[in-house]
Amino acid sequence: LNSGVMLMNLTRIREVNMIDDILKIYNIYEKNITWGDQCLLNIYFNQYPERLLEFTCEWNYRPDHCMYENNCPTTEIMGIKLLHGCRGAFHNEKYQEFKAIYRAIDEWNFESNLKSTILHKIKLYLSEHSTTNCGKISSMFTKHIAKEISAKNRKNDINDHGTCSATNECTKPTLNNVSSIQNSPHLALVICGDRDEEVLVLLKSIFLFTKYSSTNIYLHLITDEQAKKNMIKKLSEVPLLMRQMFIVKYYDIIYPSYVDREQWINLFRYCGTQRIFLPDNLPELDHILYFDTDTLLLQSLDRFWSLFNNFNQTHIVGLVKENEVLQLSWYPLYSKHPFVWPTVY
Repeated sequence: LNSGVMLMNLTRIREVNMIDDILKIYNIYEKNITWGDQCLLNIYFNQYPERLLEFTCEWNYRPDHCMYENNCPTTEIMGIKLLHGCRGAFHNEKYQEFKAIYRAIDEWNFESNLKSTILHKIKLYLSEHSTTNCGKISSMFTKHIAKEISAKNRKNDINDHGTCSATNECTKPTLNNVSSIQNSPHLALVICGDRDEEVLVLLKSIFLFTKYSSTNIYLHLITDEQAKKNMIKKLSEVPLLMRQMFIVKYYDIIYPSYVDREQWINLFRYCGTQRIFLPDNLPELDHILYFDTDTLLLQSLDRFWSLFNNFNQTHIVGLVKENEVLQLSWYPLYSKHPFVWPTVY
């Protein structure tokens, strides 16, 4: 399982005391953990498979899925819906196709004609790497983008910069009445250090490819102090229409008193384990989407949110497999603890 993208039924997680079980698992397998809380989730759902909804890999497409050949078969029909630039794929020279899409979205300056700007740039940048294994399937990267852009109507509003605050206090409804807004998407991001630029590009991708309506997106940002300052500044500088899409609330990085904060905050990646404790940190919420900051959404967020409709009565978390091919999956080859096996052998 890859924990960079998660659907979390927070109420059920609390009911089954998943966090307590995760802590017990850590005490047993501490010396065998390689990928932090991702390994802990693999062990947990190996023990409780009935609590896991496995959703398909087009919703968490990573370099591993195409570095040799495309091993996410659903993308051939569905296209790639969320791009996960793990291992620095958006910023290094090894995964140029991922970097190309990130670059195009980052460079987009809120011009009105989305199709001739962002879509053209993505196709242009991808064409520069058409001979690589990932580049050979470039049509899967763009399959939904034109359709999502065409569904939006921003021609008259895109250059309205307005004066709303970065926390969108000028927009309604607010987070003070969360019990009445659970049908609206709620997204949690954990931001530590210098991830603010990456987060802004992620939010631009959500803005670009999510159909604008009266439904807001409730954005829960769990940050350290510097990241909070950076995000407030950056969000204050984007156009009003983008800020109006998000209702933002900030939270401090907090670990429960019953765990060793220094141990957990530094497990694998600094403050990455904060996502495990979202049920405690967001007690007012029933459901949450969690994205790593190195992700880009290529389809409307409300469609991702609708995946909660696939939960049965026992599911508490939705995750994508680390890989669909046994020979390419890290866990069967190297893991020293239980894990959730790939589907395709």
